[in-house]
Amino acid sequence: MILSRRWFWRVLLVVYLAAVAYVCFASQGSLPKFDEWNFPIPADKCIHFLLFLPWPILACLSVLQPADNRRVRTVVILLIITIIGCGLAGATEYIQCLLPYRSRDSFDFIADCLGLLTGALLFAAFYPFLRKSGTR
Repeated sequence: MILSRRWFWRVLLVVYLAAVAYVCFASQGSLPKFDEWNFPIPADKCIHFLLFLPWPILACLSVLQPADNRRVRTVVILLIITIIGCGLAGATEYIQCLLPYRSRDSFDFIADCLGLLTGALLFAAFYPFLRKSGTR
């Protein structure tokens, strides 16, 4: 089954990272506008949250062995991947402040980190079921 092949998750991770780089570093004119946004949280913060949510899931699925059932090792890998994701989020905000058409925003970084933590919690909650069912 394709879900058990790490190369699939690795390819998906590379495509995901390319999409994140495009959204983070493209000029504002090439990105969609949300003029009629009727939600208490600003649209760009929701986008940042959703943009970084898949990172822990895709990165863990591309690294972990399907037969690995050591919980401590899985938790350590998940923690390391989440910390790396926070570093990537910080790096994107720093690079944005160097670009003449973008700006750095601390709240974007917070939204990124909340997305990362949510993704890590989702992975931690569902990975045992994936492993037991053999769908990984």
